[in-house]
Amino acid sequence: MPEIRESERFRAYELLAGLLCAASALAPLSWARADEAVPALPTPFSLASQLDFECHVAAGPKPAPNVWIRQLNPVLQDVLPNQQAVLGDLEDVCVPVAKNQVLPSQDASAIARWSDLACYAASAPTVDVDVKLSQLNPVLANLPDELVKLVQLKQLCVPVKKNDRELPDRVRAVVSHFDFACYELEEPTADADTPLRLTHLNPVIRDMNLPDRDVRMQRARRLCVPVGKADQPVPLPARRLVRWLDFLRYRVVPLNAAAVPAVEVPIPLKLTHLNPLFDHVDPFNTTLYAPLKLMVPVAKNGVLPPDDTAGAE
Repeated sequence: MPEIRESERFRAYELLAGLLCAASALAPLSWARADEAVPALPTPFSLASQLDFECHVAAGPKPAPNVWIRQLNPVLQDVLPNQQAVLGDLEDVCVPVAKNQVLPSQDASAIARWSDLACYAASAPTVDVDVKLSQLNPVLANLPDELVKLVQLKQLCVPVKKNDRELPDRVRAVVSHFDFACYELEEPTADADTPLRLTHLNPVIRDMNLPDRDVRMQRARRLCVPVGKADQPVPLPARRLVRWLDFLRYRVVPLNAAAVPAVEVPIPLKLTHLNPLFDHVDPFNTTLYAPLKLMVPVAKNGVLPPDDTAGAE
């Protein structure tokens, strides 16, 4: 009998999971409040080009000593190796934001505003992967393409919810598989030198009435790519979206001295893991401090996310 490659076995698992939940995924999404109308799932391009994360310094316990990660993005799936990642403590919490008051479209916002990530220190054997990156978000369309080399796993970012706020069931079915491995670049990107105004999207933080922040985006030193964890299948509706989500992680600084107090307001939160692999981890309290990083969406090697609901499956 011919040997079945590991990647083929995982894809078979994921296809089976997708078939089991595809019927429910066709139903319209619903918000937490019954009186809000919700669009259908966005296309991969619609979501990827409008999803940005502001990353705040935070602290917390690690969810597991290590976890096997496998690559999901079709551009790097056969280039960037699957790896055993050794996890450390919580380093950042990344929350969805809009740039320059350009809000995501309704279909993308249905997912984006509930997408929050807890990013843990991670290590694995070195890699050597070259990739060309192009900006996806229209606000940053003027930035040039970047040629980068991935050399070392530095973080694993996993989905969480905040302050016990429940997500709509069908939104949770998607964002609970938003897992990203962040790799150090051999050399940082060019200085973006771009002023931005950042606006929170997540309902929990918006309810805190925090002001917009004016920042300057500088250099990126990491690329975050979508991954699966252990042998856990990623259901087809989620995989069609998450496999196209890749982010350059830029450093940001306050645009001017007057912006510093607004940027550095501590944000106390209770975090609960969403990915089923971490169901055993108890919710925990943390505090978000000054946002120092911004994750912005990019395409790799000139391959754009598909702009159809099938997700180029």
